[in-house]
Amino acid sequence: MRFTRVTHTPFSHRVGRYHFQMAQAKLNTPVQPVFTYSLQPFYARQQEWVTELSHSLSRLYRFSAELDQSAREFDPDRKISAINGRIATSSHPEAVTAEALPGAEPANCELTVYSLASSQANRSLGALPGEPSPVRPGHHTFTLSIDEQEKELTFYSDPAYSFADSLRRMAGVINRSKLGVSARVEASGEHSPWSLVMESIRPGAKQAFTLRDTSGHCIRALRLDQTETAARDAELLLNHQHVQLEQNQLSVDNRGVRLTLLQADRSQPIHIAVVKDTERLLEQTKTLVHRYNRLLAFLREHQDVLSTQKLETFTRISRAADQELLPFGIKRSDNGELQLDESHWRRAVDADFTAFAEAMKGLGRQFREETMKIQATPLGSFSHSYTESQSANPYASRSWSSFQYNYATAAGMFIDMRW
Repeated sequence: MRFTRVTHTPFSHRVGRYHFQMAQAKLNTPVQPVFTYSLQPFYARQQEWVTELSHSLSRLYRFSAELDQSAREFDPDRKISAINGRIATSSHPEAVTAEALPGAEPANCELTVYSLASSQANRSLGALPGEPSPVRPGHHTFTLSIDEQEKELTFYSDPAYSFADSLRRMAGVINRSKLGVSARVEASGEHSPWSLVMESIRPGAKQAFTLRDTSGHCIRALRLDQTETAARDAELLLNHQHVQLEQNQLSVDNRGVRLTLLQADRSQPIHIAVVKDTERLLEQTKTLVHRYNRLLAFLREHQDVLSTQKLETFTRISRAADQELLPFGIKRSDNGELQLDESHWRRAVDADFTAFAEAMKGLGRQFREETMKIQATPLGSFSHSYTESQSANPYASRSWSSFQYNYATAAGMFIDMRW
């Protein structure tokens, strides 16, 4: 690469260094000045350093983000964290299923299901779709009453209507009322009679409905006033107390358990148990240890490229946690990595879960703070030592990221940064 002379630069600045070099060499024969310098080795090394730093920073951010994600699993303020994970079991899952809500307290309860909540269902008379409609032509008016609401509806029967046409028109009138009752036309088989089925959308005794003709006879003609299934509430005995519900789901007070009733069974009581999700918590503990050790090994391997103060910070955190985590089978090895004894961990956590939660809460919070600090640190600071990153003088650094300044000043040249 060849550089042109800068006219406004003093002559002594351009040739003074050359004269000094010639005087030191004490040459006896004339030597032509050197006007060109090859920057290709420097350029290649700089590109290699940039690539290596970019790859290292990408992995650093990924490893720290994954460690932060694992640390969040031990935050008691997060409802869905592993430390708040609970499992609910039912002695008869075919009759009652149980779901533990996050943070539920370990408990046991007993229940006997006497009856399930059901919706009311009315079915019309059945006939083949092509048969004549039993509803006389003309306008018909009827009322639909449900849950203290009543609405008057109108149905028009055309002389050309077949049985299927009357069912479809009646279903449309009922569905458009939006009173909490649905209607549909169904058949049990391809050549089976069709019928109109009306059901209350929600279960419970309050959802019982009635149909009554006020002008005409469409309800009586289709026999829609015949109840096939009555609306009723669910009844059960929960912890020796009688409970009546409008639906087949309930939450046990002060237990954090949601029960779903599937079958009524008076023969024997059903037992529900709520316990901590130890298996999930163990897996998250193993993940936290693995991700910390991976980040620790990565920082140690790339300490020549990245700043080394982050490595000291994480080691200091794990060293401070030795006393609190050691009773739970988590200890620090000689090289700074964490080790987990699963059998010891199970015994200790089962014996004192509260102490384990407190210890992991503090450790997880410190991990989170340091990983967030890494992600908030400017990119350039990872390529300098602490002293250089705090300096305002760009020529002070001898790292590859600013070596072009040292190269330029040492060679007495002006570098066009666009190159």
